[in-house]
Amino acid sequence: MALVADALSYTYEVGTSFAAPAVAGLSLTIEPGELVLVVGATGSGKSTLLRLLAGLLEPDSGTVRVDGEKAGRAGCVGMVFQNPETQFFAETVLDDVMFGPRNLRFPDAEEAAREALEKVALSPDAFGPRSPFTLSGGEGRRVAVAGVLAMRPAYLLLDEPTAGLDRDGRDAVLAAIATTREHAGVLVVSHDPEQFLPYATRVLALSSGAAVFDGSVPELLGHPEPYEAAGLMLPEVVRTQVLARRRGAAITRIALDPDDAAAVLAGARGVSL
Repeated sequence: MALVADALSYTYEVGTSFAAPAVAGLSLTIEPGELVLVVGATGSGKSTLLRLLAGLLEPDSGTVRVDGEKAGRAGCVGMVFQNPETQFFAETVLDDVMFGPRNLRFPDAEEAAREALEKVALSPDAFGPRSPFTLSGGEGRRVAVAGVLAMRPAYLLLDEPTAGLDRDGRDAVLAAIATTREHAGVLVVSHDPEQFLPYATRVLALSSGAAVFDGSVPELLGHPEPYEAAGLMLPEVVRTQVLARRRGAAITRIALDPDDAAAVLAGARGVSL
C-alpha cells in the first residue's frame, strides 16, 4: 500500500521554443501514516509534482502508481489546490463539500461533508448554508481542505494548506492533517517548512525540478548543506543552532522546539536552564 512515483519527468510546451522542464527524474514513495514535506523556491517544480501525483498531468517519462494501480482512480488521491476559490462552484458550503462524496456515490455523503467541516473547525450548521464566495480567505482555504477530506482519500496532497490562515485556522488545518494521517498518506508543499518539520517523516527539497535533498528530518538537520545550497532557508530556530555548531559549539542534536533549542544552546556553553 503506497503511492509510488518512479523517475518522473515533465516538460511544459514540449517541441516549442518555450519548452521548460518542470520535473526531472523525481522518485517518491508515500505510505499511509507518513507526512512528506516538499519544499523549494518558486518555479522549482513543486506544484507540477503534485499534479503528476494526482493524475492531473501525464508524465513525459516515469510512472505513478497508487496501491499498485495507475494514478487517476477517483477518490483515492485527493488534492487541495493553493487557491481555494478555484475549487468552489456550488451555492452553499455544504453542497460544495458534499460534491466529492456524492460523485463517489457515498451513501452518507452529507454526513461525510459535515464531519469534514468539523475536522477543520468550521461548524456545519453555521457555515454549511453560506455561499462559499462570501468566505474570508482563511475560511475558504479550510472549506477547500474539508472538500477533499470528505472524500476520505487514501492519499492527501496539499499545496500551501496553511497560507493566509490565522493561528486558529492554522491549528485547525494541522489538526485535520494529523487526523488524516491516522489512515492515509499525506504530502504537503509549503514555503514555511517550520510548521511541518516537527511532523514530517521525510523532506524532499527541489531545485529546477530535481531533488537536491531527500531524506528524514534528522538527516536534514544533521547535514543541511545541500538544502541551503539550493537557496532554501532553514527555520530560524534551526539555523541558529546550525550556525553555532559550525562555529565550534558542542551541539550533538538540533532541536525544532524553541524552548528545547534554547536548552541545547545553553548546554553547549555549559549552562543549564
